[in-house]
Amino acid sequence: ELLSTYDSSQELISSGRWSPDNRFIYYDNIATQKSFLYDVQQNHNIELCFYAGHDVIWSPDGSLLAFSQEIQGGLHLLIYNVYTGEIKTIGEIDRFEAVDWINNESWLLK
Repeated sequence: ELLSTYDSSQELISSGRWSPDNRFIYYDNIATQKSFLYDVQQNHNIELCFYAGHDVIWSPDGSLLAFSQEIQGGLHLLIYNVYTGEIKTIGEIDRFEAVDWINNESWLLK
């Protein structure tokens, strides 16, 4: 589910997504270009070391976040583990909209 926050002039200032297990909310601040993870169970906010904007996809079990970043002139798919903080680079992709989870370890490219 996509969550959005607007300022008084109706400009989008942040957007976020609930994890499938409803434990975490990934959200970003568009003005500062910072991304965060809020752990609902621990009532704890974590500033992430990457900014993915609203282009993130949760794994079905809520343990991983897939996102894209430009690296050396190419668009790359990365996975962030919310429990360990580890980021894996999967590889170069044409566009992020074509990525979706089949299960927790596999990808479906449309």
